[in-house]
Amino acid sequence: MKIVINSHSKSNIALQHLLESLRENDINYCDVIVVIGGYYNLNNYEITKDDNITYIRANHNSIDFTGLITLLDLYSNTDSYYVYLHDTCKIGKNFYNKIKSIDLTNVSSIKINKRFSMNIGIYSQRIINEFKDFLLSKKNTNE
Repeated sequence: MKIVINSHSKSNIALQHLLESLRENDINYCDVIVVIGGYYNLNNYEITKDDNITYIRANHNSIDFTGLITLLDLYSNTDSYYVYLHDTCKIGKNFYNKIKSIDLTNVSSIKINKRFSMNIGIYSQRIINEFKDFLLSKKNTNE
């Protein structure tokens, strides 16, 4: 399971706090994808890698959907599962052990049901692909 962090170009302080909590809790062996929206000047996605962290600068800002849309655009041919976090989160000591112990057999998503959840949860690429039309309707490329 990969960790996806949804962020924005103006949200570096929050993102650094989350990344620090990942490092403090030894998540170095887990693939992390950081999607940073708000780079309207880019023609396409800009991707860089630093150890186990892939940084994707997105030329759209679709608020809490930026990371999901990016997964749809770039990873639609995979069968991965993702823990989807907002950059304002901070993880604790047993975070990764807890999420990797979740049995995802016959599960396409696990999400918070209450309003204003920022889409935090666990999603399969399959369910992201199934919501393609909805997600693309949320894609905002206008500053």
